[in-house]
Amino acid sequence: MGRLSFGGRSTTIGPYRGWMVDLVSLASENNILSILPSAYYWVLEQHSLGSLFDGIPRPDGTVASLSSLDLRRCVVAREKLLSKQFQQGYTVGWVRWESEFSDNCTNSVQCRRQRGLILTAFLAIRSDNVAFRILCSTIALCECDFVLLAHQTLPRAIHAKVKLAKAPIRNTISGTSLASPPPMSSPLAKRQRTENASIKRSERWLDDGNVVLQAGNTQFRVHWSILALHSSVFRDMQGLPQPPDQPTVDDCPIVELSGDDPEDVEHILKALYIPKFHCQTTLPLAVVGAFIRLGRKYDFKDLLDSAVARIMSEFPATLKEYDTLIQLGGCMTIDRHRGWTIDSISLASENNILSALPCAYYRALNQNGLGTLFDGIPRNDGTLASLSSPDLRKCVVAREKLLSKQMQEGYTFGWTREASGDCTELELCRLARERLPRAFSDKPFLDAFSTASPDCLAPEYKLCRACTRHAIESMAAGRRKMWEELPAIFDLPPWGELKNDI
Repeated sequence: MGRLSFGGRSTTIGPYRGWMVDLVSLASENNILSILPSAYYWVLEQHSLGSLFDGIPRPDGTVASLSSLDLRRCVVAREKLLSKQFQQGYTVGWVRWESEFSDNCTNSVQCRRQRGLILTAFLAIRSDNVAFRILCSTIALCECDFVLLAHQTLPRAIHAKVKLAKAPIRNTISGTSLASPPPMSSPLAKRQRTENASIKRSERWLDDGNVVLQAGNTQFRVHWSILALHSSVFRDMQGLPQPPDQPTVDDCPIVELSGDDPEDVEHILKALYIPKFHCQTTLPLAVVGAFIRLGRKYDFKDLLDSAVARIMSEFPATLKEYDTLIQLGGCMTIDRHRGWTIDSISLASENNILSALPCAYYRALNQNGLGTLFDGIPRNDGTLASLSSPDLRKCVVAREKLLSKQMQEGYTFGWTREASGDCTELELCRLARERLPRAFSDKPFLDAFSTASPDCLAPEYKLCRACTRHAIESMAAGRRKMWEELPAIFDLPPWGELKNDI
């Protein structure tokens, strides 16, 4: 049995795997709100982001899992806690470069250097709480430095000092309850079919057509020859004998396209009859999606290939192509709408365009905050562009890995960890290198493939020539290494094995 203190009162609870997650659910469902800040924090301290998404197996084989609202709160709050604890005036703000020292400090230079080591190292292992605690217990400051006490009590201090709420929390909320986040709509949501809706003719109704395609309650009169020319499926279908009771319209057989959206069919037929339509510089993602979905299903190979090429141009599989994309401000082969990156991820995931996913995931993380990824992005028509649960998990867990890796030695900003062996301004370069991690600690900034050159830094970040050259070479090598590992960071096979299964 364990004794746990919430709000100044102790309670005895029998601990088991997942018990804290169950406690959060119990408190949340019953509006026992005063214990939630502490309970959320304990959950974050004990469990990784991946395990919070997957749930914690209980001893009886069932799974303790958070509601979508509690999961969102924990994930978003974790990022705030990781940043806030290093800000001036909070738990570990003492490690900052500009923090004061004790009047009795015997070696301010050494203490400042050690503080910088802690801050830089933290940014490289932020996804591993245990490693950070070990780090803090092994880096010593001078005996007289007053920050030693805070240093020794770091894990407890975080809980005690971080401001989780601006006002006292009551255990009941009159007339209201904890609201759930808005429901996630399926990406590029299809309109619901109405069983009793009357049949209507589309604009694609050609009087000399000899076959009628029906999707939902919409019919299209077109030509077998055009369909067969572009699709092996329709070519084979045309050669099949028609049953005597085959329904017809104006003596044209009706071919029902089960499960296909009428808008998708309209886009395909428009491309077949008006070739310049799909040769435009940019196309709406809805059109690209139609080419991919129906291109796979009916083997419209040319349309499928052109659509996949558009996706790959926006989410390339090589660092060189990605750099070109960023330099051009985006490839612009797909019309932008609010949430288009999220919708592109869903389209690629659902249709096994796997080689586009690492870059697409990264761009989604680079463009959106965690709260936005959980809540979804309102499209222009009022629907929500939202990630599937597996894609959301991949993005959230990978973000922590990326934020850590980009600061590790051998990666993009690893040059901040050590000077060049030929450094001519050791102290000035050290101070310059410390300022960059400090900026990252204030607000997590994902820039794993930064193209900013260290020789163009602001004056306070200036390095000597040797360190500048070292930083440029280190950043270039680090970016390449990060790109090679990008699929693995998102739990995907290596680039060489990441094939489009279309």
